[in-house]
This record gives sequence, structure tokens and C-alpha cells, in this order.
Amino acid sequence: MRTLLSISVVVCLALSCVAGGIDKVTFALSSVSTSSTATEATSSAIKGWIERIDLKFSSSTNACDIDVIASNSLTSVQTTLYSVDAKTNAANISVYPRTAMIAYTNDAAFTNQATRFVVLDEVIFFKAANSLNAGHSVYGTIIYERP
Repeated sequence: MRTLLSISVVVCLALSCVAGGIDKVTFALSSVSTSSTATEATSSAIKGWIERIDLKFSSSTNACDIDVIASNSLTSVQTTLYSVDAKTNAANISVYPRTAMIAYTNDAAFTNQATRFVVLDEVIFFKAANSLNAGHSVYGTIIYERP
């Protein structure tokens, strides 16, 4: 019995060591384009659940368009995680991308509920364009939970 308990403890500890954790992807876009042609950065493929997107701007008096897109290489589907035009006066912002759960007829259990975006081997594109001033920079961090 004692041996079985010891084996159970070892298995539980081993599983907790391989369990997922919180990770991040960072981006830096220097000198954002003043035209509609986006300045862009990409991540390596990630998998997990997108928790938060943090954005930091080099100037709170500038404005630019921001797009954060996940592109799935397996399905060729692109999902917009965050998109805003002429983002202004924001030295730092955090957004929590969520997707609405599908409500079926006569099923009130899912009304107004949302869940985090899940990504599986998806490349994240961070794009900025239409900066009001030349030399404007945008920095981004995506916080996600690994499986």
C-alpha cells in the first residue's frame, strides 16, 4: 500500500512538471508606416489560450491603426485577435481577446458568455499602419497559457 502511495505521488509530481504555464510573445515595431502599408512583425508558431494583449506606444499624442492576427498554418484560417483604427492617446493599454460561445435555440446556458481564443501552431502577426507622425513606435506583448 505504501509503495502504491509513493508511486501515486511521483506520478502526480511528474504530471505537474509537464503541465502548461504562462508564456509570452513580444513585438517591437519601430518607425510605424505613415501610409496604409503596414509595418509588421511575426512570432513563431504558438499553441495555447490567448489571455491578454498589452500595447505600449512611444507617444501618447500619436495615432495609428493596430491589427493582431493569428494565422493557422494547418487550416489557413486567419483570426483577428484585436483590431483598432486610429488608436490615440494611449501610452499603455491591455485588451482581453475573447470569442462568444455559440448559443443554440432554447439554450440559455451560453447567453453572454465568452471564452479565450485557442491557438494551435499559429503564427501571430502584429501590424501597425497610418501613423500620424514619422518615427512612431509600438510595442506589444501577448500573454498566453500553454497546454
